[in-house]
Amino acid sequence: MMEELTDLRNANKSIQQELTDIQEQLNDVTQSRERLRIKLSDVRGQLNAAKHDNRLLITQYDKLSEEYAVLAAEINNNRQRLHDIRSSSSSDYNDKVIKKKQKYKTQRVSKENHRAEINKLNKIVTEHVPDDKPLINEINKILVPMTLSTRKKPADVDLDAEFREQQRRDQIAKMEFDERLQQVRKMFNR
Repeated sequence: MMEELTDLRNANKSIQQELTDIQEQLNDVTQSRERLRIKLSDVRGQLNAAKHDNRLLITQYDKLSEEYAVLAAEINNNRQRLHDIRSSSSSDYNDKVIKKKQKYKTQRVSKENHRAEINKLNKIVTEHVPDDKPLINEINKILVPMTLSTRKKPADVDLDAEFREQQRRDQIAKMEFDERLQQVRKMFNR
């Protein structure tokens, strides 16, 4: 009977030890579970932040895309405007140049005729008053300046200056936009 009681006590101790081991394992599992819960919460927080950043990036990308579309339309409009003005003004420009050349030619012929008349007058004076040097000098003071003239060629008209400046501004704006777009793409690719 005593042996059976001893065996029962030993079995009870063994069971108690097993229960203690199981309780320790359960505590370890509970702690591991809590650590996993905290880690999962951190991951969820990071995921929510990433979703928020992603939404901001998408919004910024959409805004930049709209700006790009507006800028591209403006550049195309300016190109079309420049083309239309060049097409419509080329004939006007040619007419202006032709008129200036014609005016220059008319003035040149008129000056040459005028110079010929002055030379005739000068010749008549020297023939009729050959000995009166002071009088000839006085007449020459009047006639000689009239023969001097500066020839002016038609001025070239620069019709495209304004549009070249507009193209330069468009190019700068496009470069700035492309740079901002690259920054957004880099943020997407991180």
